Amino acid sequence: MKQLFFTFIFLLCSYVVKAQENVQVYNQVIKTLEIPKDKIDKDLYTEKVLPYDTDKKVMVFLIKKGDENKATFDLYVVLYNLLDQRIVQSYKGIDEYHSDAIALENISIDTAKFILTEGARAFGIRSFYKNGSKVNPYSEETFSLFLPQGNSIKKVLNQYTLSTSSGEWSYDDCERIWSDENQSMFMMDSEKTNGYFNIKNKQTFIGKGTDKDCNEGIMQKNTKTVFLRYNGKEYKEE
Repeated sequence: MKQLFFTFIFLLCSYVVKAQENVQVYNQVIKTLEIPKDKIDKDLYTEKVLPYDTDKKVMVFLIKKGDENKATFDLYVVLYNLLDQRIVQSYKGIDEYHSDAIALENISIDTAKFILTEGARAFGIRSFYKNGSKVNPYSEETFSLFLPQGNSIKKVLNQYTLSTSSGEWSYDDCERIWSDENQSMFMMDSEKTNGYFNIKNKQTFIGKGTDKDCNEGIMQKNTKTVFLRYNGKEYKEE
């Protein structure tokens, strides 16, 4: 029993120390980069330790301009070295995100294996948007790709649409209910353009409908493959 108690105390103390360290790093970064603390959207703030380089973590700050009905966000992306306790690289973008009737609800960091060329690995930032309609729901997920390079972070893909979902709901007529979904699946290609590997995107479209007895079924499904190629500045779909 004593052993369990001391184990619990140890874990609790470790958690508290870690939380304090995170707060110190957070405050250090916003002070160094002169990020306006009172305008940071804390609900959209996110951070993640790189699984392939655990001495570093990515921190994402969104600076809100506007109100709940209509807003734009400046973006700060920071790569922080946990051992040296310093900012390694950073990126700042003005009016990177918008939120209105289709609201920006979530930001996440994607650390999949985005190797753009030998010795150059990027990470992604996913953004999720959604409207508030139950009758005509709509959601969208976009993706940006960032490459640490020199003393800064370079954005090489800007808010590419990964998925969309839309539809119509009826309370009294099942035949009016439908939904459309578009999904993307990224894969790095073996061919290069302007020094960086192409990105292969397998897109899937699924259209669903409902009959008069309210039975849902797939009415249409198709797939296609498109390529994103680096043009010397950023990736573009061709």
